[in-house]
Amino acid sequence: MQAAKAAIWDPLCHYLNSSETRTKKPKKKKVDKSNQCLIKSVTRVRLWNSNAFDALESRKPILGNVMEALADPDTHLIGVYGLDDEIKDTLLQRVYRRIQKDNLFDLVLTATVTRKPDVKKVQDELASQLGFTFRQKSIDKRANELIHRIKKEHKILIVLCDLYERLDLGKVGIPYGIDHTGCEILITSTTEDVLSNHMHTQKSFMV
Repeated sequence: MQAAKAAIWDPLCHYLNSSETRTKKPKKKKVDKSNQCLIKSVTRVRLWNSNAFDALESRKPILGNVMEALADPDTHLIGVYGLDDEIKDTLLQRVYRRIQKDNLFDLVLTATVTRKPDVKKVQDELASQLGFTFRQKSIDKRANELIHRIKKEHKILIVLCDLYERLDLGKVGIPYGIDHTGCEILITSTTEDVLSNHMHTQKSFMV
């Protein structure tokens, strides 16, 4: 089980680093070079904003509700929405920690979706974390490769961050529901409309 736990934390570091692209960088600080990935995340990414932690403390039931939904074998599409990106990011960090603690999934993948969804980019992010390279070039054939690879994982969570409009999961190559009962998807967005009416999440939580 050691390999599984290590895999869960790779996406967290991946997400922390990718968050820099949508965050203004604060002034550089001198830091110890040890534990470089963690230190860079703390000093450069809004996820570690103390105000966001304080705000999330007042929303503790939400974390419990999200974890309960993730543990429900009949729930495959879960959404988290709200205008405050810092609180959503902080909630994700708490979710990742609980997943590791409870050993809820064998693997967690994370992809950040652009304002205009770039299917190929999402495919590349997921494939990179799965450690494989696409053999095909067309989006549809790459989707089939990704589906085949994801189905090899017994329990897998895929986190899709910052959706602004509908993303066709089948076109990306993400199997869920009857296609793969062990795959769950957690989506973050600014509005409930995207989650409920466009992605048809089974459960959505406001933060």
